[in-house]
Amino acid sequence: MKGEKNYRTQTGSKYSEEKKQINNSKALGVMALIALLILFQTVQLIVSKSTQKPKVAEPYKPTLEMFSFNPNTVTLDSLQMLGFTQKQAQSILNYRNKGGVFRVKKDFAKMYVVDSLKYTLLSSYILLPDKLPATKTTRKNSLDEKRAGVRKPYIKEKKNVTKDSVYGTKIQQEYRQPEMIDLNKADSTSLVGLYGIGPYYATKILRYRERLGGSFVSIHQLKEIDGFTQEKFQSIENRVCINENGIIRFSFWEIDDTFLKKHPYIGAYAARGVMLFLSRNQELRGLSGKEVLDIMEKEKVLSAEVVKRLEKYIK
Repeated sequence: MKGEKNYRTQTGSKYSEEKKQINNSKALGVMALIALLILFQTVQLIVSKSTQKPKVAEPYKPTLEMFSFNPNTVTLDSLQMLGFTQKQAQSILNYRNKGGVFRVKKDFAKMYVVDSLKYTLLSSYILLPDKLPATKTTRKNSLDEKRAGVRKPYIKEKKNVTKDSVYGTKIQQEYRQPEMIDLNKADSTSLVGLYGIGPYYATKILRYRERLGGSFVSIHQLKEIDGFTQEKFQSIENRVCINENGIIRFSFWEIDDTFLKKHPYIGAYAARGVMLFLSRNQELRGLSGKEVLDIMEKEKVLSAEVVKRLEKYIK
């Protein structure tokens, strides 16, 4: 009995040791398998990164806005809106500043910053003729008429001439006064014709005129437009004017709060005060607009500066 018990004990201990060895080998196998999987994934990641092409940033493509323009008067910002870079646009202005003039459309295509594709896109928007008008007579035609015995009637031309000390007689060309543009009747086409005023500023001038109630009372109001510099104003002040008959005046009793809110001299905050004042003082309807303005100034509804600006607009 004792021997049998010892045999069973020895057999059980051997079995448990074998079981532990099997479990240890399984654990080692699982760990080895996990290590292989991690190694495999790492190798795949390295290979994919090495074969992946680097992303190249796409070149900047400016947003194009197509509109009619004259290369002799178009501004820097308008050229950029047409798709030119700032450097390209500046080179066109430099050409003009040195005395360059574009007489026909193809003159614009001769600029090195204007490639064939860009010229094709813009040619229909250039406000220049395709070619210069032909001269009335040529030297060859004159010689042919002389040989044929054709005589033309002599017409004495009146010319204003002055004596030049170096080159003798010099003919003075007739100076034509440029046409004045009334800011209260001008449209975008006439405004774009002014030096330094492209479509961008022409639109801003028309929008500001609308906010004022439909008219300007002084050309100096252009300087109130955002971005309209003193230099830009000086470049056109001799070409624009205000016709007194074109000034649109209004009465406080005929307008609403929407008009007052968008008016550049009043605004949303002051508009509420004006409408409240008018609703509480209906007995003032019989007074003139100037008298009503004076009362608003005394009651602190509007400042003295705003009252002074509005005086020419009030009926």
